[in-house]
Amino acid sequence: MTIEDLNKTIENISKNQKIEKGVIIDDIIDILKIKYGEILLEKEKELVFELKNKIITRLYSFDDHSIPANHASKKEIYKADRLDMNFLEKAENELVAEGLLENDGQNLRLTNSGVLKYKSFYGEV
Repeated sequence: MTIEDLNKTIENISKNQKIEKGVIIDDIIDILKIKYGEILLEKEKELVFELKNKIITRLYSFDDHSIPANHASKKEIYKADRLDMNFLEKAENELVAEGLLENDGQNLRLTNSGVLKYKSFYGEV
């Protein structure tokens, strides 16, 4: 299919369904983002959110709020099932991007902001 074919299809759908072309294009973009992993489905987003909280909570309970970064220990430490393990890296990466977690390749460690988030969540500050 060429871009011209796609444009014709969009025009036909718009005309027949009385839907604006922009709405159809937005829907196509959303589908592509889901298919190619840019947007997680809503349940997956919820799972990642829960995993981020689990990571912060479990890391807080360890000395220096730190654990070894190897995959095997994470499964046991986070009490993660197979589905959790599929999204664990994404959750960790988001926490790193948010400045709540450090990963130096050897250890995962809560940053001061991560410790503060834990404490504020549990009403300790």
